[in-house]
Amino acid sequence: MMGVIVFILFMGAFILARISVHDRISRITLNIYLGWWGMCLFVSTLDLFGIYSVSSFTYCLLLLNVFAFMIGFICAVRSYENSSAQVNYRMIFNSLNNELIKHKQIKLGLVFLFAYLFYYYRKFQTVLNVVSSSEARTLRFSAGELFHSVTEVLVYNLFVDAVAIFLITIVTSTLMLGRLRNWVFSLALVDLALYVSIGAGRTAVVEAGIFIALLASIRHVIQPPIGPTKAAGQAGNGLGEIPPRKNLLLFVALPVALLIAFSIYLTAFRTFNTTLDLGLAKAAGMLFLDQAQYYSTGAFRALDYSLSHIYLYGFHYGALTFGFVDEIIGYIMKILGIKYTILNQTIGGILDQDIYIGTYNFNALYTCVFRYYFDFGIPGVVVFSFGLGALMRRAIVQFNKFPCFATLSIYLFLFGVCFLSSQNWYLASSSSIVFLLTALMLYRLERKRWRVVQNKK
Repeated sequence: MMGVIVFILFMGAFILARISVHDRISRITLNIYLGWWGMCLFVSTLDLFGIYSVSSFTYCLLLLNVFAFMIGFICAVRSYENSSAQVNYRMIFNSLNNELIKHKQIKLGLVFLFAYLFYYYRKFQTVLNVVSSSEARTLRFSAGELFHSVTEVLVYNLFVDAVAIFLITIVTSTLMLGRLRNWVFSLALVDLALYVSIGAGRTAVVEAGIFIALLASIRHVIQPPIGPTKAAGQAGNGLGEIPPRKNLLLFVALPVALLIAFSIYLTAFRTFNTTLDLGLAKAAGMLFLDQAQYYSTGAFRALDYSLSHIYLYGFHYGALTFGFVDEIIGYIMKILGIKYTILNQTIGGILDQDIYIGTYNFNALYTCVFRYYFDFGIPGVVVFSFGLGALMRRAIVQFNKFPCFATLSIYLFLFGVCFLSSQNWYLASSSSIVFLLTALMLYRLERKRWRVVQNKK
């Protein structure tokens, strides 16, 4: 019965989205979001994989989250902002191909980042000989074997994590929209591989796959019907040649296949198998597929578990959803030598404990609704979901107004947050806020530079 209700509601949501959202990028974005959530919820109602059923109350909260997001998304813009027909998307190609890849400071920064990450990568490999696999995955979050001081922990988890989001954006946007034969793409790709290998986290790999899929979905919108030659582009407005993608499927399928292969390697690595042979690769691949199945619906079971054990978590009145504020305060206190309990770490420690959801042990991922609900209950789910939808739509509007690398980065990142909200709430991280603030600063600089160029013509 719940499956039928979910199906009918999402069919209605798609119809409402088609009627209410007119610019193509916004419609594509909302349809992908609705499609992902709808598929996960529908599959969840089938109770496959031998895991526990989810209560009707939990499903109602999850559906409330989706529809509040959609309403916020629809209501966030004025009518004259609701079209991308006249947007000059050539600016984004110029931003990627004429500014980003030719920027000497960016190349130099990526080289320094390589040296920094390689140092900790080698150190991490050494530490693996003396710690367990579970400890290895959490080394980066506290001072100890990998980081010797709170300052090192702060720098890595606050700033390097933020830079890693830019690395993902550089790699994926260059792959789908830019030119691959350049040092910025190569260095960013190597730096990203090193970053992911320190702790074997797979979230960055998943984000890269999401970004590629989204860029492939909107490329026909931002790609002009007739790509100008370099000479014509420079003669017209200085934007330069727009690189073709004659076989877009290849640029999607091959990177996604490589990302899956790398995820399988990380899965083996997380089980503390550092030497990967064919048999182990097959076992890791099967484990990865099992985890992908359970992760798509297991978070709903984890949320259901939390709602029936409210006393374990308590209510925190905004401190969960806006956990980055408490986290930054906590880091500052620790640097000053003052004891301070960071809620993100405390609640993370609780969520990281295995719970049994039926034939499978699950942890960590409780959906975004967990934080919304355990802040302000049902009103929190409505308000925060509505706000996220509005924020996502405003990011698209800003990208339409000034399509550059900075606004593209914000758009991609927030879409990743919305897409992965079916598993977790990634805006609680302080590094996410550092990334957004830095991207906004870069946007202002790029816009100012663009105005200077235009005034000289």
